[in-house]
Amino acid sequence: MRRVLIRSGAVMSVVLSLLLSTALPSSATSGWKWANSTDYGSQGINIYGSGLQITDLVGRFVTPNGDYLRDRDWRFVIDRYGCDPRGKSTSACPATDRWFSGTRHGNPPKGGTLCTTLNIGTVASIQDCQDYGMGVAYASDDAFSGFGVPRTSADGIWFCTEIQRKTNAGAWQNNKPDGYGLRACAEIKA
Repeated sequence: MRRVLIRSGAVMSVVLSLLLSTALPSSATSGWKWANSTDYGSQGINIYGSGLQITDLVGRFVTPNGDYLRDRDWRFVIDRYGCDPRGKSTSACPATDRWFSGTRHGNPPKGGTLCTTLNIGTVASIQDCQDYGMGVAYASDDAFSGFGVPRTSADGIWFCTEIQRKTNAGAWQNNKPDGYGLRACAEIKA
């Protein structure tokens, strides 16, 4: 029997969603929303609450490889938007407010292992495994300075999470510095 497994961003997205979808006690959730890039990793957001009341906002980041943030300073960011920012540049739909987590250093802890196996007939098989780091930040744990929960939001407001990396010059830049970023976003609806 010949079995070939193909690794792709779409497959990784499904696997990550299934593996990382742990539920916290709450009356409602946005469900995990993910933005994925083979070059910049995967960014996730889940908002918990009821109606316009937010009881928690969780950001997750999965590195695209084991060395991605080695010896780098980085942090989570929550952005609030009055427009739908998905697929728009940060200048076309600017954030109306921002909150930052504390600075972290180096790769986040190991969040799981993804293995691809190629069987060569009945004689041999080749297996390639990747360890991915996963960073997590909870608003309920005061991870974001000034973003306290519970909090009430207006209807139709969007919240996005992303990470920023510190450049060698000491400035903070979005993880995907193309004017669009790698943002995972969820809308607040009454």
